[in-house]
Parts: sequence; structure tokens; C-alpha cells
Amino acid sequence: MKLKARYYSLMLMRKCEVLFMNMHQKQELSLFTEELYRFFSFGGICFS
Repeated sequence: MKLKARYYSLMLMRKCEVLFMNMHQKQELSLFTEELYRFFSFGGICFS
């Protein structure tokens, strides 16, 4: 029984970790796209 509880807590931790990582990656991705968008809009202003 103790082992099972430990296993479940491990699984839960892993799940939370994955969720946290996904959230973090999405945040990084949105920051990256924002930078790209800024760069391209700036380039568009320069070259037009």
C-alpha cells in the first residue's frame, strides 16, 4: 500500500512537471513569436 501511494505521488509529480514545462515552453514560444513579429514589422517599415 505504501509503495502504491509513493508510485502515485511520483506520477502526480511527473504530471505536474510536464504541465509546468508545457506552460513554460508556451510562454517562451509566445515571447519568441512576439520578437519575430517585431523584427519583421520593423524590417517592413525600413524596407518600404
